[in-house]
Amino acid sequence: MSPDGSKVAIYYNYSEKKLGIYDLKSGKQLHLHNLSQIISRTLGIYFQIDPAWKFCAFTNQSNGLTLIDLATGAIKCEIYNTGPLDFAIHTPEGYYMATRMGASHGVAFEKDGQLYDFDQFDLQFNKPDVVLAKVGQTPPAMVEAMKKARLKRLRLLGYEKEPDNFDLHVPVVELTGDLPPFTEKSTLNLSISAADSKEFLDRVMVYVNGVPLMGNNGFSIKNQQLKKYNKTIAVPLVAGDNIIEVEAYNVKGSRSLRAQQTVRCEIPVAKPDLYLVAIGVSTYADADKNLRYAAKDAKDLIDLFTQKNKFYNKINTLNILEGDFSKAAFQKIKQALAQSQEKDHIIVFFAGHGLVDSALDYYLGTTNVDFNNPAQNGIAYTDIENLFEGIPARHRLLLLDACFSGEIDKETAVLIQKENTQAGPITFRSSDQGLVAGNTEAERVYNLMRRWFVDLRAATGATVLTSSTGLEFSREGEQWKNGVFTWCLLNGLRDGKADKNKDGQVMISELRDYLAEEVPKLTSGGQRPTFRVENLLKDWRVW
Repeated sequence: MSPDGSKVAIYYNYSEKKLGIYDLKSGKQLHLHNLSQIISRTLGIYFQIDPAWKFCAFTNQSNGLTLIDLATGAIKCEIYNTGPLDFAIHTPEGYYMATRMGASHGVAFEKDGQLYDFDQFDLQFNKPDVVLAKVGQTPPAMVEAMKKARLKRLRLLGYEKEPDNFDLHVPVVELTGDLPPFTEKSTLNLSISAADSKEFLDRVMVYVNGVPLMGNNGFSIKNQQLKKYNKTIAVPLVAGDNIIEVEAYNVKGSRSLRAQQTVRCEIPVAKPDLYLVAIGVSTYADADKNLRYAAKDAKDLIDLFTQKNKFYNKINTLNILEGDFSKAAFQKIKQALAQSQEKDHIIVFFAGHGLVDSALDYYLGTTNVDFNNPAQNGIAYTDIENLFEGIPARHRLLLLDACFSGEIDKETAVLIQKENTQAGPITFRSSDQGLVAGNTEAERVYNLMRRWFVDLRAATGATVLTSSTGLEFSREGEQWKNGVFTWCLLNGLRDGKADKNKDGQVMISELRDYLAEEVPKLTSGGQRPTFRVENLLKDWRVW
């Protein structure tokens, strides 16, 4: 019954499957909608009408809701619960909005009898602004902000404006031969066929659980000037599910749809080894820039894993402190990580100064870094991330406890001089500089983009968890005797506080959620950890 008592809605859930709206005073039928085709597919027997009497919500067979327009009887959207805090909403036209985990775990596309992961068509159909406008319950300003966030994401992916047609010419790639859904072998022979009817092929990429198997650029065939290419490669498997994805690029940069197959490897589960690289720099050539706890952070992390470990088979540590952190150290790190196996885990940790140059490129400070020109002796962020290039281990985590360590929005961020790098007993892990958003609306749009859209840019398969956003200082202080991010990290692991579901293990997602809650508490919201890059295909155990 409507709030004013003037109307009543009756749902006939038997053979008729109709929704009738009636005027209570006259008894006149206002609307009668035949929902038989809709109901046979999605609807249950429970429904609720919104207070404004614009739509009704039916329970559906996916533990979600289907919203029906009361005036037309048409579906407005369908809502699906994809996890404790995740969901996806889609319209009949195929447009959808979802949390990032909701997209990766709850959205797929069927085309020509083939099932594709969400990311194959995410640019075409992930349109939260369109979904919210159709549902009609969201303020117009929020709908417009969502549209700006979507267009911003397209620009980051190389589109200057919203493409009129995404259905461009692309190569075709297939997995040929019979791939077994299950195997007891640790290696799979994968036969790949790639073709392009117009352009020469450039390269082929192979991923296993989101990690590029042949390196970040795959294997190049550009110089062979081929339009058809066939190759069989040996793919090492790990115990459990191996999500194998293959894609091809032509010389124009167009990417094929990914061919995908999941193969479950039923070899015995073996404890992984951990390769832990801990880098800490507290002492600088300019003594005014010295920190107190960065080197201690690195040592404390190694002490925790070596003394309290109950999960890893063997822990291989590499502690790089103070002046030992330089570009020359990369060869040593690379050689150590190259000894890993596919089942193993890698954690690379850095604590120290985070610096930004005039182009807003990000650097990690070495002992002799030029604070006015970080490119001079500083370590570019991309160099740290590329440590994972070609490494066998498929479980990869990069932790950064430094200022401005989250991704910086170069479209709106402004670099400023900030002489005060200390607030009482708290020191900021930056020096004489700060970053601010060009305006609050631009920052809001950027945050919406980070929250609602999965980053589809090519990556190493590593998850990168940072101590702050791209505009924030990271703090250290006497009350923690660590960086606040590292202090929370240590406590979350050592005491099991990050084990949200209390199953005796800490997953990356649980660690992220714990740090995202605890660090802002201790800094009054001034420092907020974030994912710079996230491997959504593999949520693995850290502790």
